[in-house]
Amino acid sequence: MRLTWSSPSLDTTIREIKRSEPPLAEEQIRQWLRRAHRERKVPLTPLAEFIGTNRKTLHEVANGGKISQVMRGRLTPVIELIEDGKMRFERCGRGWHLVHVEKSPPRKRRRHESRRANVG
Repeated sequence: MRLTWSSPSLDTTIREIKRSEPPLAEEQIRQWLRRAHRERKVPLTPLAEFIGTNRKTLHEVANGGKISQVMRGRLTPVIELIEDGKMRFERCGRGWHLVHVEKSPPRKRRRHESRRANVG
């Protein structure tokens, strides 16, 4: 499932985090971006697309550039969700997709889906 900033379930979660915590400091965000990118945990281009900024801006931030208050406000809840395991990125072909991990049980396959999966 591909999500954007306005996805209902994710939007609710982000609003809850925004209310509860102040934005992270510039250096904390910078260190997190560097570490996440180095460990290949978070691809910066889809992250930038999700928060509504240019990928070059995130690369500049990771390399010591200034971070606006607005960007800190947008990155903080996303960082919290990723660290808590509620959001992650998955490789899909040549691209990446943002996945919102919910605690609901996995969907059961319908009969016709099961048969298609077994057909060789």
